[in-house]
Amino acid sequence: MSEPSPSPASIAQQASDFYVLSARDGKSRAAVETYVGDTYIQHNHRVPDGPEGFRKRYHDMSHDYGYRDVAVIRAFANDHTAVLHTVEDRGDGGVWVAMVLLRFLDNKIIEQWDNFVEVPDFASGLAFTSGPSTTSTLETTDDTADRSRAVIQALIDGDPMAAAPAFDHRKFRHHDTTLTARTFAAEWFENRSDIAVTQIHQVVAHHNFAAVQSEGLVDGTPTAFTDCFRCEQGVIVEHWGVSETIVDAAASAHTNGKF
Repeated sequence: MSEPSPSPASIAQQASDFYVLSARDGKSRAAVETYVGDTYIQHNHRVPDGPEGFRKRYHDMSHDYGYRDVAVIRAFANDHTAVLHTVEDRGDGGVWVAMVLLRFLDNKIIEQWDNFVEVPDFASGLAFTSGPSTTSTLETTDDTADRSRAVIQALIDGDPMAAAPAFDHRKFRHHDTTLTARTFAAEWFENRSDIAVTQIHQVVAHHNFAAVQSEGLVDGTPTAFTDCFRCEQGVIVEHWGVSETIVDAAASAHTNGKF
C-alpha cells in the first residue's frame, strides 16, 4: 500500500527544515541524507549538480564564511513545490535575501531554483521581507495563482491596466529597497519600466500566497525574477520580489540553466 501524498503544509515544513539544517546549521550531509532524493537538479549557477554537489557547496560555505544565520520568513507550497523566502547572514560572505523553490517527488527534494540579492545588513534584510507570513484559507489557491500570473502577464504584454482589477490599490504594500512600503500598484508598474519580462516559467500558490517565476531583461541584461504576492479578500494586497542576473552558461557550475 503506497504512502499518502504529503500535504502542502508538510512539504513547506520539510523544505524549511532542509534549508535551515544545511544553510544555517552547516549540516549539509545530514540535510541531503534526510531530505534529498537520488537525483538533485540544480539551477543555482554557483552550486554543482546532484546531491553531492549541494552537500559540498554548503559544507564549504559553512567553513569559508564562519558565522551563519538564516531566517525563513515565509514558506508555502502546492502539492509538489515549496517556496521559501529567507534572509541569510553569511558573516564574511555578506547578508542575502533569497526566494528558493524546491520541487519534491516521492517525498524527497529533487530540484532547486533560487534568486539571491545582497543587502546591507540583517536588519535591512528583515525589512525587505517584512509583512504577514501566515497562510489564510479564506483565499482560494486557484484565484491567487490566476491573479498573480495576470500581473506578470501584464508586464509581458506591456499593459499594466489589464492587471488593475487584481489589486486593492488602497491597501497595496510593496517591499523593495527602491520604493516605500506604501506604494500604489501603478507606481510599482512604473518602477519596473526598465524591465522587459518575456516568459513565465512556473507559478506556485497556496491559498493567499503565490510565487511567480519568470525571466526577462533589466536594462538589456538577462535576468531571472521571482515575485511573491499575497491576496486578501480576493485581491492582491502585498508584493515581494527577488531578481538575479542570469550568468553565461560558461560561468555556471552545471549545464541545467537557470530554469
